[in-house]
Amino acid sequence: MKCLAIDLGERRIGLALSDETGSFAHPLRTVPAGEAKATLEALVSVIAETAVELVVIGLPLMMNGEEGGAARKARAFASRLEQRVTVKVTLWDERLTTVSAERMLRDSGVKAKDQKPIIDQAAATVLLQCYLDAQRGTGMPDDLDSMVAPPGDSGGSGRERQRRGDRKGRGNRGRGGRR
Repeated sequence: MKCLAIDLGERRIGLALSDETGSFAHPLRTVPAGEAKATLEALVSVIAETAVELVVIGLPLMMNGEEGGAARKARAFASRLEQRVTVKVTLWDERLTTVSAERMLRDSGVKAKDQKPIIDQAAATVLLQCYLDAQRGTGMPDDLDSMVAPPGDSGGSGRERQRRGDRKGRGNRGRGGRR
């Protein structure tokens, strides 16, 4: 099943598209977030032109799993979009997708200053891949810290480190500054 992911932002909206089988996500584009009606129209057009069967909208939950203002806005947007399209619209937890996308871009050699125009579509790609993997039963790890652990960090999960009382892999990673 071909899917489109939407990573809503205040200034930009990242879009990602899956392949026809719904196995792999890839970045599609970034669209400016403007006036609500114009933004909705732009996304309705993208949905029509890509012929997707499902739209996945990022639900920005707080780290404790509760919904704040951004999540309520995402739900309201999803509801408005659902009224305008004939495909299924679903919400998916987007916690840590931007952090993961930033790390992925940095690890692939993209400098921080060059990430701005593409970070939203990269985050949408992470969001969509997480959704696709979960649908196939190969979803996100139970411990979300493992998604943002530094490469080669074998210090255990964040919960294990917290139980041990050590702060490895947290805070000012290697920057030499104080907290």
